[in-house]
Amino acid sequence: MRNSQDEVRKLAHDMTNYLIGISGLITENKNQQALDYIKKLNVQLVETKIIETGDPIINAVIGAKIKWAKEHDIKLLVKINVSEDILINRLDLAVIIGNGLDNAIEAVIPIQDKAKKCISIKLVQKGNYIVIRMINSTDKDIEIVNNTISTSKMNKMQHGIGLENVKTIANKYNGELFLSFQNREFVFKVILTNKKVLF
Repeated sequence: MRNSQDEVRKLAHDMTNYLIGISGLITENKNQQALDYIKKLNVQLVETKIIETGDPIINAVIGAKIKWAKEHDIKLLVKINVSEDILINRLDLAVIIGNGLDNAIEAVIPIQDKAKKCISIKLVQKGNYIVIRMINSTDKDIEIVNNTISTSKMNKMQHGIGLENVKTIANKYNGELFLSFQNREFVFKVILTNKKVLF
């Protein structure tokens, strides 16, 4: 399974380094070089951007998952409807989305019927809450025990760590993770309170 936490950390690390470089140029009054650097960076982001959500971190994570899904003929349907000034840390949202999509894509890859190789993700704002909901088909029976997926030995640790990270983030925002499976459809849903967390 692709490690969403590592992807998000790498993105945040790269962005920090870009900003340090730009800051250094401005400090030395090399404003034109700083501007050129920003323009080059912007071109790179435009070239690699697959989806526009209003946030570059979310764009990058969902974009990477769309690429991965396409490699396996999986259609990813995305609906984002949240204000740009939500209080939840974007890195926390990215980890939740990344882990959810990792599990969903892995579940859909083995499906032979191309018509069923589809995943939907919704990120919506409902009052003071942010709701992340993903639905994917699967050709296997999924047992959910204590809101945790019972998986094969091979993937148990990876899935378990991912879901525990999601639960930890949900708890930070007085939220909760909900998992369900019915009629060969798996639903991953996280509800978060739209608030700022200092840790």
